[in-house]
Amino acid sequence: MDNCLNCNHPLQPNDHFCSNCGQKAKTSRLPFWSGLSDFFINAFSFDSKVFVSLRELLLKPGLITQQYNAGMQARFVVPLRMYLTISLVFFLVEAFVEKMNEKEPWEVYGTEEKSESPFEVEEVDSTDSPMTLNLGGGNYSGWGEWIRKHPGMSPELALDSLGKPVTFWNKFMYSQIYKIARFERQEFNDYLASKTQLLIFLFLPLIALVLKWVYIRHDIYYFEHLVFALHIQSVFFILLTVQTIFDFAAGTDTLLLVFGAFALYLLLAMKRVYDQNWPKTAMKFFVTNCLALATLGTFGGMLFIVLFMLF
Repeated sequence: MDNCLNCNHPLQPNDHFCSNCGQKAKTSRLPFWSGLSDFFINAFSFDSKVFVSLRELLLKPGLITQQYNAGMQARFVVPLRMYLTISLVFFLVEAFVEKMNEKEPWEVYGTEEKSESPFEVEEVDSTDSPMTLNLGGGNYSGWGEWIRKHPGMSPELALDSLGKPVTFWNKFMYSQIYKIARFERQEFNDYLASKTQLLIFLFLPLIALVLKWVYIRHDIYYFEHLVFALHIQSVFFILLTVQTIFDFAAGTDTLLLVFGAFALYLLLAMKRVYDQNWPKTAMKFFVTNCLALATLGTFGGMLFIVLFMLF
């Protein structure tokens, strides 16, 4: 009697699958052609679930969320896996397009380029001393310009020259601004852009909370709102991916069209998933978007501060 290669459970002569772990009843290691056949069979089985999920997601707004939350889950890709895969594809496509749009060194050779800093600093009157820099724009206004004019100065000496107390917080802020001031603006922007996916991913649970509040009188679990948010964001990334490729190929800018198409999709999806009449759906569509934008602004600002501290 042979044993299952996966769990070593005894196999009966007529077993096609192991009764213990469910693996196909193989009694020897796979030869090349058999392994290749199994690989494509499994890949096709996985792809069929992907195709079904994408078809329902794109062509019938809200239906995949409605069916998934109703318990029909085996036929669809898990919402989180779908979101992560689609978002990864989008960021890869975006990075490729940005790389293709970069000018070659010989295209910019000899052109006058101005190095920009993340800081905008007003010109200082030549009669003023460094200690009378214009700090009216905030406690740290002008620090970037000071750093560029006095590279290598210790935080203690720089703070003393700037007329600021040498505290732990001021030394920390000086060190952070020092690191940023040594970069060009594009480098700092690239650092922030690299965190965009994290921002959106962390923002999704907040969107689900907004939906939970907007539909507080409905008997809908928070997780079901989160499934809707994941599906909606997946659609947004699909639209952005198509737009990025199309604009790169055609040399156009269709971003506004994408936002319009997404807004229409969201409205139709909310109508199907939450099953209310059109006036209520339109009102809650408006309220949801206003709250989402306000939440995004607050959350994005907080995350920007955290990223600045960690830079």
